[in-house]
Amino acid sequence: MSRPNPSRPALVLLLVIAGCGGLPRPIPRLLGPQSPPRPSPVPADEPEAADTLRRDLLDHHNRIRGEHDLPPLTLDPKLSAAARSQALDMIELGEIRHEGADGSTPADRVRRQGYPYTNVGENVAAGQETADEVMDGWMDSPGHRKNILGDFEQMGASRLEADDGRPYWCVVFATPLPQLDPAGAATDLVTLINARRSEDSLPPMEADDALMAVARDHARAMAEAGSLDPAGPSVIEAVNEAGIGYRRLSSAVSSGPPRPPEVLDTLSDDPGRLRDLLGPFSRVGVGYATDDGGLPYWSVVFLDPPPR
Repeated sequence: MSRPNPSRPALVLLLVIAGCGGLPRPIPRLLGPQSPPRPSPVPADEPEAADTLRRDLLDHHNRIRGEHDLPPLTLDPKLSAAARSQALDMIELGEIRHEGADGSTPADRVRRQGYPYTNVGENVAAGQETADEVMDGWMDSPGHRKNILGDFEQMGASRLEADDGRPYWCVVFATPLPQLDPAGAATDLVTLINARRSEDSLPPMEADDALMAVARDHARAMAEAGSLDPAGPSVIEAVNEAGIGYRRLSSAVSSGPPRPPEVLDTLSDDPGRLRDLLGPFSRVGVGYATDDGGLPYWSVVFLDPPPR
């Protein structure tokens, strides 16, 4: 992107990035000698003034969302830190953009702040002096408007000035990943699995305590390793070690779905997993755990016991 004319306000948008198991990785970017001159950023904004600005922008967003019967957003300091990081980078590079000086994406910057999310969006702009002006510009742009009226729960904001006085704006939108009670999440998924089986007139599966323990331990192992294929015993090995007999056994794992309904959708959308979901199994175990960044891991074990 060429450097914008400092005399003209400018806008750039990023449409919603859906949360998933894999997060975007930074793309290395080298800045050669032909890079445009970079104005030096002003010193850190005063906390009181920054807080007033963030609340002013929050009020603007919520007034507009209220006019469209949408729930209000709340401010999150981690999202404001991500927004400030990008405002500083835009000042450093002398242009409005979503790619950070280090090649980072909005999702990368939110993740760096330790904010686990289901979706992320970002609006940026430069040149507008007031919140009224920047909001008018964003609402006149279909993409920015979509973010303002988007399916988000929280936002963070920053407005910084380059040493030539040009303002740079960044608003980051996100919805946090829910932090579920592991036992409750497992029970809720079993309930949903059996509701799905009842639609096909199939008998419910029993939540087997021993299988629940195997699935729980496997989910924890995946979360600790940050991998769907952690070191240690496999599900089959863990079932055998626990002395659980079976005639048929199958398992499914997933990372990213935030709640039991999304896990059920993931199972239902995969033909192989759907066969297990509706298969000749009478017992089930479910485990749920999150990694240090809040990313959920799920383990589901289906079992048909041996004949008595």
